[in-house]
Amino acid sequence: MPKKFICDFINFSARTTSNQTQDLIDSKLDRRRKGIFGPPVLKRQVFFIDDFNMPALEVYGAQPPIELIRQWMDFHGWYDRRNIGEFKTLIDINFAAAMGPPGGGRNPITARLLRHFHYLAFTELEDSSKITIFGTILKFWIDRTQNLNPYFEPLLLGSLEVYSTILRELLPTPAKTHYTFNLRDLSKVIQGVLMMTPEPLSSLRNLLILWYHECCRVFQDRLVNEQDRVWFDNLLKTIVSTNFKMEAEFIGTETILFGDFLDPTSDSRVYCHITNMEMLSNVLDHYLSEYNAQSTRPMKLVLFLDAISHVCRIARIIRQPMGNALLLGMGGSGRQSLTRLSTHMADFISFQIELSKTYGNSEWREDVKTLMLKAGLHKRETVFLFSDTQIKSESFLEDLNNILNSGDVPNIYQVEELDKIYQGMKGIVTEMGMPATKSNLYSVYQKQVRANLHTVLTMSPIGEIFRARLRQFPALVNCCTIDWFSAWPNSALQVSIRLSSTSKISPISVRRPAILRGDRGIGGHSRDVKWNCGRLPVHARERCRRERLIFTRIIQTQLRNPNVIFRTTFELHQLDEHKEGIADRGGGSPKNWAGQTSDHDR
Repeated sequence: MPKKFICDFINFSARTTSNQTQDLIDSKLDRRRKGIFGPPVLKRQVFFIDDFNMPALEVYGAQPPIELIRQWMDFHGWYDRRNIGEFKTLIDINFAAAMGPPGGGRNPITARLLRHFHYLAFTELEDSSKITIFGTILKFWIDRTQNLNPYFEPLLLGSLEVYSTILRELLPTPAKTHYTFNLRDLSKVIQGVLMMTPEPLSSLRNLLILWYHECCRVFQDRLVNEQDRVWFDNLLKTIVSTNFKMEAEFIGTETILFGDFLDPTSDSRVYCHITNMEMLSNVLDHYLSEYNAQSTRPMKLVLFLDAISHVCRIARIIRQPMGNALLLGMGGSGRQSLTRLSTHMADFISFQIELSKTYGNSEWREDVKTLMLKAGLHKRETVFLFSDTQIKSESFLEDLNNILNSGDVPNIYQVEELDKIYQGMKGIVTEMGMPATKSNLYSVYQKQVRANLHTVLTMSPIGEIFRARLRQFPALVNCCTIDWFSAWPNSALQVSIRLSSTSKISPISVRRPAILRGDRGIGGHSRDVKWNCGRLPVHARERCRRERLIFTRIIQTQLRNPNVIFRTTFELHQLDEHKEGIADRGGGSPKNWAGQTSDHDR
């Protein structure tokens, strides 16, 4: 845009309020004279509002943020909430907005506002346009080696066919709410391919292994059951056979892993195909030992094949610019532990909030502010690990939605903090050849936050709350790479042997067969319970935990007062004598007391 214009972005979500919108717009404007506000003199401010129709409807069907914008359209201002009765006129500003069709959490916009806008309809990009966009990117990469030039067009058309088929066939359902796909997913496949230098790809088979791996990481990792995964593998086999005229025997039969962490001593990381599983296991054990030596909370992890696969997936995501992850699975599946290990492998900073009874919005805002300053101002690669069990308020997800979308939380910084940001960004903006205006300085800061702050969300995919959150905060799906954690296989039962190896009851060689038989039986029983009763093993585990706590408290009480056991036994003996005395006096046989219980029995 011409230098006369200053552009600012606003992202709406289902929980955006009119107060937040008003405060954000007011913070971008200067006071011209009494009651008149606007951008700097000789400038014009343009506010671009994304997801314009996302705000939720109130009781009477209105959308307060929308009504606030309509008020400016009609009256060129709004009332000051602090000085009651004072009307603030806003001049030299314009609004542009974007929204999707109503449905899936989006609501129709009132015609009283739409009449003020000019309409521009954007249809789905034609295949020719997609080929032009992604072909330009892929061509630059593939031209670095002559061996791969003949496969440029089949690779591009195959990627486009995978995306189009999945978009058409894998539709969202209540059980598969996250089955929503857009062009970001196609771009992630191309981005993943470009993570590897083309020179080592000496043959078509090596290229196809890389391409298949990246398609799996973007599309297959979010699939919830084996039926969908088999369908996906068959789709890839068909596309490879049609476009490349060869049979890909590795599809669906081999565990294909890539990573850039195989050499812990090297300063330069090389993204490559990992074929030596023994070497990979040893490297991960080294990283785990290193983590446990440095951490105050060491982890006892058994890295079986599934766990290793998830570690490689998470490491791949957070190593990408603007790489964020949404890990879906039941509690106890190791999502947080594997994320901590992956963060250590990438040499990033890991951060998690510490909940307490007094933890609220103010503490949350301080933590988020510290994270963004660390990532944007100090350029530290940081992983923010956040679980759905830590959501004390839905406003937490509102802020995360904004960070994922734009790298910013509206009105979170004080004036002094903004001055520090402007000073820190001046050198970067000058090197880029841009004028050091506040808008440019803050825009560069936001880009650095998005590039260096990697958010990893762990959520349970069960229940209406999860589905509602995905509808209300679309960035959780659109801006994250999804990894679905399935049930652990039998190989994961090695955990029980590792944990029981420190027991002094009997040698591990004696207990190993019994442990494996018992854990396999428990695993099968847990699946039967889930199938027949609709209850997950995690509920049984929670009940056992509660009973264990109650039993522990009883033991602690008895240890504090040794007379408790003796006194309880003596009282029961007296009660039995009292019952026999009543029976002897004709009060009935003690057998008649069978249906009655004492307070102790209850």
